[in-house]
Amino acid sequence: MDYLASDYHARGPCLVAQYRGLLEEADAGELAQTLMETNPLRMLEGLRPIPVPPLRQKRTLWGRVSAIFGS
Repeated sequence: MDYLASDYHARGPCLVAQYRGLLEEADAGELAQTLMETNPLRMLEGLRPIPVPPLRQKRTLWGRVSAIFGS
């Protein structure tokens, strides 16, 4: 995955900002910037994206879902 984006059409809250927050909490702010700013700009310029390595997760899947939805 080299981009993080949404095809948001106002059906409920847009969670992209929360995803960025989760990345920043995981000390992956640079990764978030590449996914959400640098690579989209490169796409608009006709350039290939900068490859983004997988993020090593310390939390379980349920912990990440709970953080997003406040459960």
